Amino acid sequence: MTVSTLAALPGDILYLVCQALLTPPGTALHNLAALSSTCKQVRAIALPLLLRHVSISDASTAEESRVQNQLGRMVETPAVRHFTQSFNFAPRTAKTSVVVEYCPTLIQLLKGMTQLRELKFDTLIDPDDREDVARLCNLFLTSGLTPRYQFKSITNLCADECCVFLLAVCPEVRTLRLDIIHRPSTADLSFRTNWPIASRVQYLQLRHESYQWETIATHTPEFCQTITNSMPNVTTLVMNRIRDAQLVLPKFNGFAKLETLVVPDLSELGLGFCPPRCGNALRGARGTELRRKLEVDYQMASKKIKALALDVFPRLRKLWIGWEDMCDLSKLGVRDQLDGVEFETSHFEPIWEM
Repeated sequence: MTVSTLAALPGDILYLVCQALLTPPGTALHNLAALSSTCKQVRAIALPLLLRHVSISDASTAEESRVQNQLGRMVETPAVRHFTQSFNFAPRTAKTSVVVEYCPTLIQLLKGMTQLRELKFDTLIDPDDREDVARLCNLFLTSGLTPRYQFKSITNLCADECCVFLLAVCPEVRTLRLDIIHRPSTADLSFRTNWPIASRVQYLQLRHESYQWETIATHTPEFCQTITNSMPNVTTLVMNRIRDAQLVLPKFNGFAKLETLVVPDLSELGLGFCPPRCGNALRGARGTELRRKLEVDYQMASKKIKALALDVFPRLRKLWIGWEDMCDLSKLGVRDQLDGVEFETSHFEPIWEM
């Protein structure tokens, strides 16, 4: 097909062609970028797709100037400001002081992103850098915690526990992924003073950088209470990396309005269901016996997680195990009928990757 023939296609057909080059999601953009350079008509359609998701990251501290330059170029590029819907700001190797230096340009960029819906502020802020954390907060909020700016187009936010204050400058956010980076026993929890602004959050993804929910639940349960007290209107909770559901989930019973709960696979919850990692174990001489035992263990663990979830969250209606198995607890008549409500295949698509 020649360039002139391609340009002669109707706009909706050109859009489908461009969209096909991005299927499946995550496909490299270079094919679409190459196509967009063929003519103005194609470029006009491809550009919003190319710039829908934009990310800035660093691989080392040596790339600090590159990150700053990228931010500056984005500020000066109208197409980026007009078409970007999802922005991942991820200078994860930068020190807190360097992130502070990035933020004036970042703020200028965010002010111009009129179509931005998702903001991922994916930094590794060190709460022990108290002076720099205060400087960072001061760039967005006054001393009275009044927002200096308002980015009203943003509805989905991802931030760590030190940057919850970003909710104040994103007043339309109802969906939050909260990344817990540091152990509360060593972190400065003064950020709690900013948490009342989180009360409007309805969809919450809790993600821990390491397997420490059990440590938090044991040694600093007040941290879990801070989360639940600050977000009383959460109706959907998505959690990762739980090794002991019976220890961890009760610490979040403050989510009194919770209707949907998503937890890891049943084999990861510490409920006695431990299938072998290799399927060969099921083929040996004891394969039949082992399969029977696994089926019994699965049924017992399933009953435990359903009972536990309802004990902790009485209003719960949907329980997902992993991303594929869902139990519709709204069908439950009386508590004694738990065995009659089975898990069924139903895919859950988290708003944020875990």
